[in-house]
Amino acid sequence: MYPLLICLIVLSSMITLKSQNVQDNSWDRFVFEIIWTPSVCNHSVKCNPPEGFDHFTIVGLWPVTSSGSRPKCTTIVNFNMSEIEDLRGELLTYWPYYRDVKTSGNKWRIEYEINGPCAIEGPIILSERDYFSYSIAQLKNMDILKTLWSHGIMPSDTIPQNKTSFQNALELEYKVNVTLMCTRSSDQAKKKSLERIVICLTRDFTFTQCPPGLGGQPVECPPQFMFPAYKQLTQLSTSV
Repeated sequence: MYPLLICLIVLSSMITLKSQNVQDNSWDRFVFEIIWTPSVCNHSVKCNPPEGFDHFTIVGLWPVTSSGSRPKCTTIVNFNMSEIEDLRGELLTYWPYYRDVKTSGNKWRIEYEINGPCAIEGPIILSERDYFSYSIAQLKNMDILKTLWSHGIMPSDTIPQNKTSFQNALELEYKVNVTLMCTRSSDQAKKKSLERIVICLTRDFTFTQCPPGLGGQPVECPPQFMFPAYKQLTQLSTSV
């Protein structure tokens, strides 16, 4: 399971980023990627819990350059669960591994070991704990569902969403471009569903424009897509 998790997370971290590395530390922003798990777990992916979560959760926080490339940093980091033990409850809420919440600890380890060497260069993030705590705080402060509700947008299994209206609601709030990524479907007659929201932050955690050319899997949403409702089916176990 652990090797498979590594492969999945590394692949996920490449979804919105260019594949090449640059040979310096001239990175100047983060890609902050957020997921709406009901779209994924209702699509074709086996999740635990089966229905996903009733709120947006974090996929990852990745340093990039102004051109969208991944920087190559030489700092050595060692993940230590004890450093974030007091954050465990919030991490399970806002940064769980949706395919199997019980393996979330492995996800946190991999995310930090991949992205920590650059991320902890400051000025805000200086440690493992900072990396996770600032990411959680950022997602909570964004309060995406409340922002969408204030514009009359809410999850629905029957009402398609207009991409322009959805995007405008977020961009009016955060004052930067936002990319909407949708699930893939082999059924051309079936509408795609919102899977991820991609937004960028400066090194001091203020919103900034994303570099051009971020893209890949999943695909950017079409003019109309679904934003499916969360449907609770099970009692979540948070044992990790």
